[in-house]
This record gives sequence, C-alpha cells and structure tokens, in this order.
Amino acid sequence: MTLRACIGPEVASAPLVDRTGSLRAWSLQAMALVVLFATQAAAGGPTGLPSAGEEAARSYFTDLELVDQDGRTYRFYSDLLRGNVVLISFGFTACKGACPPITAKLARVQKLLGERVGKDVRILTLTVDPVADTPPMLKRYADKVGAGPGWLFLTGAPNNVSAVLRKLGDRSGQPEQHSTAIIIGDASAGSWLKLPSLEAADRIAWAVEHINDPPRR
Repeated sequence: MTLRACIGPEVASAPLVDRTGSLRAWSLQAMALVVLFATQAAAGGPTGLPSAGEEAARSYFTDLELVDQDGRTYRFYSDLLRGNVVLISFGFTACKGACPPITAKLARVQKLLGERVGKDVRILTLTVDPVADTPPMLKRYADKVGAGPGWLFLTGAPNNVSAVLRKLGDRSGQPEQHSTAIIIGDASAGSWLKLPSLEAADRIAWAVEHINDPPRR
C-alpha cells in the first residue's frame, strides 16, 4: 500500500523538539522517515501505526471504549478515527507545565479550521490521568479553553486509556512525563504525521488540511 502524507515545505523544514528541549533540524527525507507512521508490520511504537486498510486499522487501534467530556461513549477506531481526519494530543487537567500552552494553541487551530471541526475533522485530547480526569472534570476544562463541537476530551477505564495511549506511542506511564507531540492522521487512508507541539498554529492547521496530499518529490 502507498503511504500518503502531508510533507509541505513549511512542515518538512520545521525543527523537532524533544522533551529535553534540544532542537534537531530535519531534512525532507529524514522527516518523512521519522514522522510518518508506517505499516502494521512495524507496529509497537510511535512510528508503528498501520497503513490504509480498515481491518488492519481497527485491529491495531482497537475499539476500546472511551468517554468524552459530555459522558458519551465511543469506540476508539469505529467511532472516532474511521472516516475522519484527526488531530490528537495528550494532557491532563491538573497539568501546570506543557498542557496549557498546547491546549491554547489547539484552540487557535480550531478557529483556523473553522466549520471543518466536527464534520470531517476531529480534535481528540486524550487524558493521561483517567482516574482524576472524570467527564465532569474534562467538561469544565473544555469549557474553559473554548472547545467547540468536534473537539473531544477523552477519558475512560484506566486500562482502556492506557492501551490507546500505547497504540499512539505514549508509554510514559506517568502523567507528568506524557508525550507533548501532536499527531495528525487519517486512519482510512493510512496517512500519519507527527509534529512538535511548539509548531505554529497555522502550520498545524495547514498539516490537517493537507494530510492526504500526495508526497512532494
């Protein structure tokens, strides 16, 4: 299967920032190798999401149940990923470090994407602290940051949340050490992109809009 991905000049030249704050500049080729999630055969880490194919995608991501800020239950692949372009981030409501600026940036991305959010685009913020982050807690947080329709703050049974986080590459196990990366993808097309959270809001929105563009040569 052919992997399709959005590798525009703005995104391809962006530096990646790891948790220690060190900067690494990536060429187009290196970025393509590092940020695109390949096939299920390579599954098991942050670069192991499956390529196109509904059964492969459902098998990898699972249909474990998660609950949003309004108490609605979703199957992860069938209800949240399938048929949508998704922008995924990680956080928790008690976070005082990276989460507030990342969430504020996603609020700007939401505005830039406009009416697409809630139609063919979903923003998914997964808690890394499902015990503390109940739906009412997430509801207050979502209201505070101005989350509109199509931006879901997700929690659930701790085992379900942990399993989904691992599928998305977050294996920290500790809320304070969670991944600050932003993941953009279309599971149906097998297109995946990983961006640093320090990326500008307009570049993140551009990546969402062009995730299924053919690779630039």
